[in-house]
Amino acid sequence: MATWLLATDESIWRNFYIWQLFTSPLLEPQLISLLFEGFMLWMFLPQLEKWWGTKRFLIFAAYTSVAAMAAGTLVGFFLEDTAVKVGGTVVAGHPVSGLDSFIFAGIIAYGVLFRDRKVQFFGVLPMTGKQMAIGISLFALAFILIGQQWADGAAMAAAMIVAFLVTTGRFAPKLWYLKWKQKRIRSHLKIVPKDDPKKKKWVN
Repeated sequence: MATWLLATDESIWRNFYIWQLFTSPLLEPQLISLLFEGFMLWMFLPQLEKWWGTKRFLIFAAYTSVAAMAAGTLVGFFLEDTAVKVGGTVVAGHPVSGLDSFIFAGIIAYGVLFRDRKVQFFGVLPMTGKQMAIGISLFALAFILIGQQWADGAAMAAAMIVAFLVTTGRFAPKLWYLKWKQKRIRSHLKIVPKDDPKKKKWVN
C-alpha cells in the first residue's frame, strides 16, 4: 500500500504517480495521529458538513487534501534525499499522508464561519471559534519550526491557506468557470442591423 498509495516527493515529482495526491490522505501510519483525526472529525467537522451540505463539504476536503499533498511533496523535493520506513516498507523521499492537514484546514474554516461561537476545546478550554483557529495556526507554526518537519509543515500551511480562501469566497473555481463561460458566450453575440439579411450573426 505504501509503495502505490503513499505520496512522496520521489513518487509524485519523479515517477509522476499523480493518483497518490488523492490516495495518500487516506493512509495514516501513526496511531496517535489517527486518534487525533478521529476525535476532530467527530468533534468539530460535522458542523461544517451541516452548514455546507455533504457535497460541498467533500469538495472542501478534496481541495485542501490535494493542495496539502502537492505542497508537502514539492517542498520535500528540494530537501535532502532520504528514505523512511513506513509500516515495514522503506519508501524513498519525504512521505506526506493522513488527514492532519484537512483537519487543520477544517478548524480554520470553523473559525471563519463560526468565529463568535463558544466552544470547549477538548472539553476543557473555553474559547471562540476565531480564537481556536488562531491557536491552532500558532500550534501548526510551532510544530513546523521546532520539529523541522518542513514537508508536513508545508502541507498543513497549504491546506489552511486554501481553507481560508475557500471559506471567505476568495477561491471559487466554479464561479471562475461560470464567469469564463458567460464571457465566452457573450463574445459570440453581436449587435447587427435587422435589415441586413446577408449577415448570419446573432441578433442581440
